[in-house]
Amino acid sequence: MTKAQAHTHEFVRQLLTNQRVTDAAYAMSLDDLGPAGVVELTAIAGYYAMVTLMINVHGFDPKSAEAWKAAKFQPQFEAEDDPS
Repeated sequence: MTKAQAHTHEFVRQLLTNQRVTDAAYAMSLDDLGPAGVVELTAIAGYYAMVTLMINVHGFDPKSAEAWKAAKFQPQFEAEDDPS
C-alpha cells in the first residue's frame, strides 16, 4: 500500500467511525488529493455509507436474483423531462 493509499484508508476509517477526521488525517489527504479530491473522497465515503445503510435496513440480499428484480427502478418522466 502506498502512503497516499494509507492516508486515504485512514481518512475514510475515521470518517465512517467518528463522523469526522482529525486535522492530521485531513492535512495528509489534502496534500495527497488536493481540495477537490478530499471533497470527492468525502462524498464517495458518504455515498457508500448511505448505500450500505439502505441495504442493511431493507434486508437486501445482493446474492439473490429475486432481490435484484424487485429493486429494478423504472423512472417515470414527463414528456418535457424525458432525457432521451
